Amino acid sequence: MLFNRKNSLLVLLVFFILLPGCIREDLDNCEQYSLILKAVDDQGKDISASGMIHSAEVYVFDQGFFVKKIIADLDKPMMLGYEKNHKLTFVAWANLENDMMQLPTLTSKVSVGDALIKLRSFDDYHCSPSDLFYASDSISGRREENKPIKLVLKRYTTSVKLTAKNVVKYFNRGDQGFRYVVRGAEDGLNFLGESIGKGVSYSPETYFDKKNELVSPIFNILPSCKKIAVDIYQNTELLFTITSDMDGNPLIAIPGKQLDIVADFTYAMIKITVTVAPWDEIQQDVDL
Repeated sequence: MLFNRKNSLLVLLVFFILLPGCIREDLDNCEQYSLILKAVDDQGKDISASGMIHSAEVYVFDQGFFVKKIIADLDKPMMLGYEKNHKLTFVAWANLENDMMQLPTLTSKVSVGDALIKLRSFDDYHCSPSDLFYASDSISGRREENKPIKLVLKRYTTSVKLTAKNVVKYFNRGDQGFRYVVRGAEDGLNFLGESIGKGVSYSPETYFDKKNELVSPIFNILPSCKKIAVDIYQNTELLFTITSDMDGNPLIAIPGKQLDIVADFTYAMIKITVTVAPWDEIQQDVDL
C-alpha cells in the first residue's frame, strides 16, 4: 500500500510544472491548479482548432519577474504549482516567429513590463509581423479549489489593405516605380500588451491590378493607439500622404481588426475612405 502511494505521488508530480518555491519535498506551502489556453476571434467564437494557431507559449512571472516559459497546447490543461499567496502573472503569445521578430532573452531579473518583442528590419524597413495572438492574466492569493485559470488568446496584430484609384492619371506619370510606405509610432510590444519603441516603417508589396488601381495585398502591422500614416511614392519621390479620412479621423491600427484604406484620385477633391473591418474582410467604398 505504501508503494502504491509513493508511485501515485510520483505520477502526480510528473504532471505538475513546479515553480521554484514548489520544488522541495515539503509541498505544504504549494498550491496546484490547472491552466487552460484557448483562442477566439473578435466575435468570441472558439478558433482553437481552426489551424490559425501554429505555436503558443505561456510566460510565467512571479512577483512581477520572469520564472518560466511553457510550450503550450490549446485546450489541453496544464497542471501548475506555485507558492501560496504569491502574485503570478501569465502572458501567452501565439505565432511568434523569430525570423520576423526579435524575441527576448528572459532571466529572473526581467520584469513583465520590460520583456519586449521587436520587429526585425532590413534595408530601412521593418518586417511585417506574423499573425500574433495575445492573452494575459494575474492571480494573487488562494484560488477556489478546482477552478482553472483560463487564458483566452485574441488576435493582436492589425491587418492593412491599401488601394489608390486613378493615381497614374492624377499625377500625370508613367506607371513604373509606385509604392506604399506605412509609418507608425512603435516597433515593439511589451508583455503587458503595450506598444513601445521607436518609429516603424513598412514597405508592402505594391502592384497595379486589372482595374489599374495601385493596391497592396493584405499585410500585418503592430497595433498602436497613436496615428499611422500612408505615403505614396514613385521611386524616391513622395507624391502624397494619408493621415486621416475625409472627416479628419486619424488612421489608428486597432488590435485584431483590418484597416481598409482607399484613396480615390478620380476627381479634383481626393476622396479618402477608411473602413475598420473584421479580420480578412475586405470592404471598399464605404465611408467611416
